[in-house]
Amino acid sequence: MNFWRTIPKRIRLWLHRRKYDHISILGSNCEAAFRFYRHYRFLDSSLFAWSNTLSIRVLCDGLRRFDQIGTGELRGPDPLYQCGMTKFFFHGKAPAKWWIEHREVDAEVIEADRRDLRERIVHLKEKFRRYAEDDQSLLYLYKLTVEDCALPEINERIGELYDDLCSFGSKPVDLLLVVEERFLPRIVPPKEHIFVRTVREFNPGGDVTNHRLGDRDGWTMIFTEFRPRKRLKTKKKFKFEEVL
Repeated sequence: MNFWRTIPKRIRLWLHRRKYDHISILGSNCEAAFRFYRHYRFLDSSLFAWSNTLSIRVLCDGLRRFDQIGTGELRGPDPLYQCGMTKFFFHGKAPAKWWIEHREVDAEVIEADRRDLRERIVHLKEKFRRYAEDDQSLLYLYKLTVEDCALPEINERIGELYDDLCSFGSKPVDLLLVVEERFLPRIVPPKEHIFVRTVREFNPGGDVTNHRLGDRDGWTMIFTEFRPRKRLKTKKKFKFEEVL
């Protein structure tokens, strides 16, 4: 018997863990950020962690027009704001549930929330570039959608995404793709530094921050292997914590 195979998988992953100074989550929705936070009890704020980037095609297009993110019309909230320039969706200051329950909100309240979001986007864009340009290790994490996996050219798109991410700096970076296990045979990483890991299933689109759904064990395995080098101390309370 191979002794290595007798060791529990989680321990084997921990022994071969990869540590990063920065972990930047790219969407496609909030589930990856939520799972990371549930596992480590902190999350370094980033531009796309709590946004909906819709698809790998939309994400690549937005990265190529990075300076335009958040500069045009911010439609909404319905209950999120949509960037008219890139199609990305962003949360305002209030939880999405609050906007659903308060449809008749004073226009000044909405405009103040919109201004706050614009300022936050500017700050997080600067941070995104800073992490890409410094000399510290960086992992990008993207959750492939069902629509992504249906693309005949999905592996070429993955290669384009990696190239787009590399264009923000000169250092080598890693890209971790998370996919539902039923689609794994379709995904063939086209470059080095691209990793693919699976979960049994993702949370439903309308309930991505519910830890009782989806594949908790699968995400635990992923974040056992791919880890932050340091844990940040934070007292920030996220919106979803109010309903869990």
